[in-house]
Amino acid sequence: MNTVRSFWFGWGTLCAAGGAAYYFAKKSINADRQARLSEQRRKKSVIDALEQNGSPSSGFDPAPTQHAPTTGQQQVLEKSKYEASVPFKNPKGDRFS
Repeated sequence: MNTVRSFWFGWGTLCAAGGAAYYFAKKSINADRQARLSEQRRKKSVIDALEQNGSPSSGFDPAPTQHAPTTGQQQVLEKSKYEASVPFKNPKGDRFS
């Protein structure tokens, strides 16, 4: 027969078992999250390393069309390879005149 003492002993045991199960489940979940996070960080660092090591610098021109300027004056006067040496002048004239 259930007595008051056995009733509370049963509930106490149930609560203790639930608390222990919660503790170990939480520990396992946190370890799994930590492992996934470290794996994700490792993959990201590998991808970043591959992206940065393989790309050439922005100043490197694989097909240069001009010699590099030697003086500051040449550098100012020299135009880029995409800029026209003479500005475009429409043969029909200015549209506002």
